[in-house]
Amino acid sequence: MEELSTIRSAIAMLVIIAMHLLSGRIERTAGNRLGTLLSVAGGIAVGYVFVGLLPKIGTFTAKIVATEPAAPEFLQYRLYLLGLAGLLLYFAADRFRAGRAGSGAALVIHSIAFAGYNALVGYLLAHLNTSRSGFVPHVLLAAVMAIHLFAMDHQLRTWYGAAFDRWLRWLFSASVAGGWLAGLLLPVSAGALAAWSAVLAGGILINVFNEELPRERDGRVAAFLVGVAVVVAASAVFRTLSKSLG
Repeated sequence: MEELSTIRSAIAMLVIIAMHLLSGRIERTAGNRLGTLLSVAGGIAVGYVFVGLLPKIGTFTAKIVATEPAAPEFLQYRLYLLGLAGLLLYFAADRFRAGRAGSGAALVIHSIAFAGYNALVGYLLAHLNTSRSGFVPHVLLAAVMAIHLFAMDHQLRTWYGAAFDRWLRWLFSASVAGGWLAGLLLPVSAGALAAWSAVLAGGILINVFNEELPRERDGRVAAFLVGVAVVVAASAVFRTLSKSLG
C-alpha cells in the first residue's frame, strides 16, 4: 500500500515538473485566453488554502490546545503564526524585487525563495498519504499546484524573460523533485507536516494577492470566482465520498 502511494505521489510530482518545463508552450497555446486562465488559477489557489490547508491547520491546532493546556495561548496557535511567517517571507521577497526591478539581486532572491516554495510542494506531496488515502488526494493536489505554479511561472517569466526559460524553470523542477525525495527519505511528524502546510498556506495567499487576484485593468472576476467554486465543489465531493466509503 505504501509503495502504491509512493508511485501516485511520484506521478503527481512529474505532472508538476512537466508544467514547469512546458509552461511557456502552454502560455502560447492559451493565446488571448491566458488572462482568463490566470484568473482561474488565482481562484483555485485561494480556494485550496481555505478548504484544503486551513482546515488541517485548525484540526491540528485543536489537538495542540487539548494536549498542551498549560502552554501560553499565543503559542497554542503557533501554526497560524507560521502561516503569517510564510506570508511575510514572500511579501518581503516581492517588495525587494519591486524596489530593484531588473537587478541581479532580485533574480537571486526570487530564485532562492521560489526554489524553496517548490521544494515545499514536493515535500508535502510525498507525505500526502499520511492524512488521506487513495489516489484522489494526489490527483487534486497535483492539479491545484500545477495550475497555481503555472501562474507563478508566468509572472516570473514576465519579470525575468529569457532567464526563466534558460534556467529558472529547470531549477524549480529540480526543487520539486528534491523536496519530494527529501519527503520520502526523512521521517516527519504530523506536527511538522502541519507546520509546513501553514507556511505554504501563507505563501500561496500572498503570492495570489500580489500577482493572481484580478485587477481592474486585466483581471477577470468571473473566472477567478469560477476557480474558487471548482475547488470548493471538488473538496465537498471528495469529503462526502470519503465519509461514505469510510
